[in-house]
Amino acid sequence: MPTIQTPLGEIEIEQPKTSPLKLSRLYGFRFAANGAIEQVPSEAAVIRYVIETVAASSQPLSTLVPLLLVHLAEAGIRNRSGKRFIQKTLLGSIRPIFGGRVWQDGEYLPSQHYPAIVPWDVVWKAMQRIKNYGS
Repeated sequence: MPTIQTPLGEIEIEQPKTSPLKLSRLYGFRFAANGAIEQVPSEAAVIRYVIETVAASSQPLSTLVPLLLVHLAEAGIRNRSGKRFIQKTLLGSIRPIFGGRVWQDGEYLPSQHYPAIVPWDVVWKAMQRIKNYGS
């Protein structure tokens, strides 16, 4: 099983396996047999790695993002299409929903459907770091 060394320790990444459960359009989640949304452990580990690394690192994003892409590629981690992650999809994984929150009525509220993959405070910190990156 591939592993990735992160600022917060080493994580193991399971390679995706075929599943009889339907995948949600949102990377990291799928529909359970009862119709509820649940995490896909291997994908959730990738989301956790990216968000925690961006939140914890003091490196400039211009240096960090390419390093993350290299780490994922070297570990053989691919997106659902079997392709390597690119900057756009990597940064797109830093979203409130992965902290179990949705934007509603002008604020981030707890999601009624999606469980948090990463603690909200960590997601918020990562979101603040990427807010002006690339603009």
